[in-house]
Amino acid sequence: MGGVASAVFGWVGVALALVSTFVSIRQQKKLSSKKQSYTYGDGALTTQVSTTAPVPIIYGTVKVAGNMIYSRLSDDKKVIYKLIAVSDGKIKEIRNLQFDDKDANSGDFQGVSYNFYLGDGVQKIDDRVDGGSQELKAQKVGGLKHTAYIALQATANENLSGSFNTTCIVDGVLVKKYKNANNLSDYVEEWSDNPAWCVLDFMTRYNGCGMSLDEIDVQSFIDGAKFFDEKKYTLNLILDEQRSRLEWVRYMLNCCRSLLVYRAGKYSLFVEKADEVVQRYTSKDIHDLNIWFSPLQEVPDIYRVTYIDPENEWVKINAEASLSADSYLRKQPLVETIELMGVTNFDQASRLAWFYLNQALTCQTYVEFETDRRALNRTVGDVIELTDYVTEFQNKKFRIIKIEDTQDGSIKLTCREYNGELYSEQRGAT
Repeated sequence: MGGVASAVFGWVGVALALVSTFVSIRQQKKLSSKKQSYTYGDGALTTQVSTTAPVPIIYGTVKVAGNMIYSRLSDDKKVIYKLIAVSDGKIKEIRNLQFDDKDANSGDFQGVSYNFYLGDGVQKIDDRVDGGSQELKAQKVGGLKHTAYIALQATANENLSGSFNTTCIVDGVLVKKYKNANNLSDYVEEWSDNPAWCVLDFMTRYNGCGMSLDEIDVQSFIDGAKFFDEKKYTLNLILDEQRSRLEWVRYMLNCCRSLLVYRAGKYSLFVEKADEVVQRYTSKDIHDLNIWFSPLQEVPDIYRVTYIDPENEWVKINAEASLSADSYLRKQPLVETIELMGVTNFDQASRLAWFYLNQALTCQTYVEFETDRRALNRTVGDVIELTDYVTEFQNKKFRIIKIEDTQDGSIKLTCREYNGELYSEQRGAT
């Protein structure tokens, strides 16, 4: 088939619509679209044939089947030529090309040759596309200067039919890694699987969220990137049309226990980690105090994080955190499953599973109260202390999860119990 190349992922110039509030992992799961991604999905990888499917954005390292945007047969009907689009933007590498799960260089195949194009902005359309000039080729496949793709040919034989499936490993887009928030020209552009740089790239790229760096607290991403490097958090993910931009940002940040908050007029990366108390409140500062607890029926006994395992044919497997059987809160254990396809190693998945289980078990107290303008300097994620004689709180620590302006001169804070032991990055009960 000849055809027009796929549309690029997303639309230009759409900003994030985020509010200063923590969204729980359970609430975020409800935001995810159920739309199937046939080309780059998490099931069996099958090369799609579509001239309208958006080209995805790839961060980190993933296995993909891609989308066939062009094919034709030689005059004698023996040689097939194909173009397989894999990613938008300049990427680091395409490797480990396979036909029907066999190495493309296997002796089972004949007449195989291929070229990899990395979307560098200057590349030409491969000569396997018929047409006497680049202009004529572009009429059939569109402009491919910024599309990473595979151009290949193979001779049909008993081991290879014309509809063979194509897969490969892709080291995804090059991202900017900033060194100094006061000098945004001081950066290097290279491949990275650090979640902070991947999220920042998606927020600012033209076919991502299209945001300006002026709208972003770049220093928070520099700090977050350092934390992720130290704690070995990575992100390896394909972003396609199955989720909105806001859903994709939240999904990426779930993989590293983080979120975006809006503070001082800018979007800031917040990493949930051990933090110092920044403000103390007593009975004279607290008005209309409400207190409630996590319903027992909603507290899981087991957390399972579903992730992708490159060591096991890139299939989905689970990392589990569980109470001992004699400690279950009910006869039949309640299991909470979190899908984090951007996680590709057991250690990270297991640490996240234990974090969410321990948090569910030890941070069950919530409070909501109004206070005066001294809370103007607070932001979602801050840790505060409460002392209140009615509830018998004595310097009890809470993390702010929501801030509201009541329009009457007061500020309403909603907070969840804080447990600093959660952030040890260890697997096991806390």
